Amino acid sequence: MMDKTKLLIARAEDLAEATLKKDYPSFSGFLDMKQQTTLKNFKVPGVTPVFFGGYEDAERKVLGFFPDWYEDYSAHFPVKAIEIIPSDTENLTHRDYLGSIMGLGIKRECIGDIIQKDDGAYVFAGDEIIDFLIGNLDKIGHRNVKVKIKDNPEIMPKSFKHISGTCASERIDCILCMVMNLSRGKAEELIKSGRVMINYTEASSVCVKLKSGDTVSVRGFGKFIFKGSFGVTKKGRIKAEIEIYN
Repeated sequence: MMDKTKLLIARAEDLAEATLKKDYPSFSGFLDMKQQTTLKNFKVPGVTPVFFGGYEDAERKVLGFFPDWYEDYSAHFPVKAIEIIPSDTENLTHRDYLGSIMGLGIKRECIGDIIQKDDGAYVFAGDEIIDFLIGNLDKIGHRNVKVKIKDNPEIMPKSFKHISGTCASERIDCILCMVMNLSRGKAEELIKSGRVMINYTEASSVCVKLKSGDTVSVRGFGKFIFKGSFGVTKKGRIKAEIEIYN
């Protein structure tokens, strides 16, 4: 059986080939960040690949393949937003919204980001299931809900806390110690237990060196972007800059 990575690449090749044959865009389902990283450098002559998830900072995105003559790519993506307004939002979580939607028999690849707000949530989804969601999603958990299409939803941009400090090197264990105030042993334990992801792929070793722009996720601790190292102290330690997701 073909593994998931090979299957993902084969599917991308099929979509690109379809675009070339019909001279019209082809689209994947929503991809998570790891899948996007796998396909980031996927190229086919005559086809322009573009990621889009419905808004600028989306995490889950559709990969569109466009003939080279196409313009204004985002306007052609089969992605819309719905607004879900529950009768009561107290204690509702992202998992509640996703679970209720998946409970309708909808595949995960049909659903993009779920953005919670004070009175409910915006959900980005493929065009093909929008009418179904509006007609069939009547509860989130035990709360009754109202569902409608939302054109141009106002999504607050992601915010970051900027920090800087010094550490021995760009190695992932050193950076974790600096960012999260951990001992070297605790950082090593997190990495070896599979709780640390670099660009949404599990960190393979404590010795991996981060590059500028790498995104690091630590289950149970949070997520940050390594902005790079900028100089060396008199004691030979690097000066590192980090942006932590708020």
